[in-house]
Amino acid sequence: MFKKMRISAVLFAVLLNITGCNKFAATLGNADAQYNVGLAYETGYGETKDFAKALEWYTKAAENGQPDAQCNLAAMYEDGNGTVQDYKKALYWFNKAAAQGYVIAEFNLGVMYSNGKGTSQDSKAAFGWYLKAAEKGYSAAQFNMGNMFAKSTESSKDMIIAYALYSVASSKDSNILESAIHNRNQVMRSFNQQQAFEAQELAKELAKENNLKNALFSYIKKD
Repeated sequence: MFKKMRISAVLFAVLLNITGCNKFAATLGNADAQYNVGLAYETGYGETKDFAKALEWYTKAAENGQPDAQCNLAAMYEDGNGTVQDYKKALYWFNKAAAQGYVIAEFNLGVMYSNGKGTSQDSKAAFGWYLKAAEKGYSAAQFNMGNMFAKSTESSKDMIIAYALYSVASSKDSNILESAIHNRNQVMRSFNQQQAFEAQELAKELAKENNLKNALFSYIKKD
């Protein structure tokens, strides 16, 4: 299962000269600047790497509503970087970022509900968060949804949906291309000619812009 993909803006941090204007703005309460300072301390670009200080600045920015900081702060609590590992706090901050439509946080909430970290394991909630991220084109969420269908009842309909989701996921992100194609090929082995055709047609519908949710639920409701 693919997990979190934290914001990585190393070049952005360097170009903005974190040690100068951003640090000054951060002390004045600018949330974006506070996030940039936190990022500099976490990555070691522009500042000496220091997870505790990164946590401090991410917290300031997160409390000021900065979604990048909320997501990165959640990830630090999840991993125990600069602080004691705390899944409940990770869940709290991922929720804050997700409430602003932050796709990485939506995906990470799916992972946490799927694994029961910081909360009770809840496949329905995990699916809901994956779907939100998948609708925005987040390939890892599409991949994880494919896994959920592939491992559910193993009915032909579920396998067709899994195939289609793996296909969509493999078309957008080279990081999961190999895994998505492998899983798609495994699922396809059980198909007859009609099922293979159906799976390919569903994949086309899911891949259409802003159509993933509608196409998915239309197929699920289909007799």
